Amino acid sequence: MKKKIHIWCPNFRTFGGGIGSFTKQLYVSLDKKKNIISVISKNDLMLDLDKNQNVIIFQLIKFFKLIVFVSRIILKFFTQKPELIITTHINFSVFAYLAKILFKIQYIVVAHGLEINSRISKFQLIALNNSEKIISVSRWTQNRLLQLGININKIVIIGNTASEKIFHPKYSTKNLRYFYKIKSNEKIILTVSRLDKMEKHKGYDLIIKAMEKLTKKFKNIRYLIVGGGDDQKRIKILIKKLKLEKSILLCGFVPDNKLPYYYCLADVFALPSTGEGFGIVFLESMLSGTPVVGGNKDGSIDALNNGHLGLLVKPKNIQSITLGLIKILKKSGPKFWFSPKKLRKACLKIHSRDVFEKKINYQINNI
Repeated sequence: MKKKIHIWCPNFRTFGGGIGSFTKQLYVSLDKKKNIISVISKNDLMLDLDKNQNVIIFQLIKFFKLIVFVSRIILKFFTQKPELIITTHINFSVFAYLAKILFKIQYIVVAHGLEINSRISKFQLIALNNSEKIISVSRWTQNRLLQLGININKIVIIGNTASEKIFHPKYSTKNLRYFYKIKSNEKIILTVSRLDKMEKHKGYDLIIKAMEKLTKKFKNIRYLIVGGGDDQKRIKILIKKLKLEKSILLCGFVPDNKLPYYYCLADVFALPSTGEGFGIVFLESMLSGTPVVGGNKDGSIDALNNGHLGLLVKPKNIQSITLGLIKILKKSGPKFWFSPKKLRKACLKIHSRDVFEKKINYQINNI
């Protein structure tokens, strides 16, 4: 008999950042020969509204989405009662715990990063403690769980993966260069991140400040920031204040199918974050053959395999970020970092879909 598994998640079809990417890779990696998989997503209901436009309506839509989400869970229980629930966000863990109490259904919680903190509710903490397992995407996230008093034997570390078919070094960058008027001899720094006021830990503002020195060090250099969000106004003001309008491009939101072109365009991908649970964008960049710079204080350490796959810098130190970017732009470091094929191969050795799939299915089959 095939095991019936429900995946409860914030996003699946629509863009959902790192959590959404993890959920998609989880779904693809689960053994369909041994399992019947159903995905129930909260935010795929197409009722989105800018929270700055009308707070009351925004909150009503959030509440409505929750009601629809819970209704879909209940309906699925009647049509296809699961034997296992995997919730890819802690917000749904309490519902999973209730399912265990009422129907004796086992459940797994996936922990990503900043959502695991001292402000989680008492009920969420109970739900974590009563889960069969907690999948942590990095050692940094594991430490956050341990700080909450979670038993280390309950935690399994499974790092993220990224699409090997979508991200590779073979994309032509001719059209992008033409569109942004980028010269062939220009150095390109790239960051892919939501520009959200709640996610200032990403460090893109510090790279902007580092650009003051980088524009003096390199005659032709540009910094491209891909991503949208409510922090754009502050960033635009900072760019204007530093008189870097000609050197920094805010590219806005770019759909997944266009992202590979940006990675292939860049000479270095940088995200000196202090709160990254893992950082799938690092994998996307390395699979595209582009070397990376990350922070040495969070889950980026796992993504960069303790600095073997990319350069780790002090994420709050502008000088460290600047020197790190100069180092990569001058191709100073292990030779394979600057060989697209070899960098991709090194990344796949640790973070491939096969590695992820084996770890996931082992845990599912051994509950």
